[in-house]
Amino acid sequence: MHLYIDANIFVTFFETSQDALAELEKLAVLLRTKNATLWLPNQTRREFWKNREKGIKKLIEDFSNHNLLGKAPLLVREDENYGKLKETVALLEKERAEVVKRIKEQLSSEDTLADKMIKELFDLSTHIDSDFEEIFLKAHRRALCHTPPGKSEDIGDRLAWESLLAQLPQQAELHLITDDGDYESDLSPGQPHSYLKSEWNRKKSGQLYLWKRISQFIAAKFPDASTTIDLERSLQAETLFTSGNFATTHLAIAELGRYREFSDAQCRRIAEALIENSQVRWIKDDEDVKDFFTKFITNFGRQLDDDLLLQAKSILEIE
Repeated sequence: MHLYIDANIFVTFFETSQDALAELEKLAVLLRTKNATLWLPNQTRREFWKNREKGIKKLIEDFSNHNLLGKAPLLVREDENYGKLKETVALLEKERAEVVKRIKEQLSSEDTLADKMIKELFDLSTHIDSDFEEIFLKAHRRALCHTPPGKSEDIGDRLAWESLLAQLPQQAELHLITDDGDYESDLSPGQPHSYLKSEWNRKKSGQLYLWKRISQFIAAKFPDASTTIDLERSLQAETLFTSGNFATTHLAIAELGRYREFSDAQCRRIAEALIENSQVRWIKDDEDVKDFFTKFITNFGRQLDDDLLLQAKSILEIE
């Protein structure tokens, strides 16, 4: 699974909620476990660092400039407790100034939670040299011809797009995560621009998808993964189901053995791995495999359909 995250999405990490940051951790899990590849052109990284302070500045200004007391009418100012209210607000203003000062220090040292998560995603990404001359010339030609993506003769988005065309493998399914309308269809909101979709299919023989948020992508692709640990369990169950060799099977068994609970869907996938995957079935009597599945049937068999449970028990030769 191939991903590209536009620079504008990275900038929004600084204003996102804790729930949304949890979705970023799920994305990091996908990258760490090699279940997805995040492509990062030089141009996208440059755009992020160029726009980071601009986006943050507005957030801090909005927070700093909000008038806590508001424009009090005369009726309010004449109240006997209005003076105490002003003193309380003054203390709050002082504390707010301290908060802003600490935030600016964190931002200066790139030590915010958003910075840390972005750096981790950058480290887990596959980097593309978008400054390569051939890529640059193709992007410049697109700009002169006003070919999407991009506004007028702007070259930034076109550099990123040409980088992806140059580096991704044939038949790659690419998921674009961007809030930039230059990638989006004018006629079908939420869908890729028809020109880009056609070009990707023509040149890469693959499909192109568009998402406005990382959370939207995660929810669509992994609807049962409510938490990071839940996603890890689902990925390991899928790894076992698709295992193509004994070494992968043993590794997946070792990882799955660490968990103490599984969802019904995860249990079903693990049982199907034993029943349908010959690479798993052929080594069912290996000590680690036999031990895992015996405990699995004992602890989670009640979560399986009767037919799956009977087939699994038959293969393991247990009652």
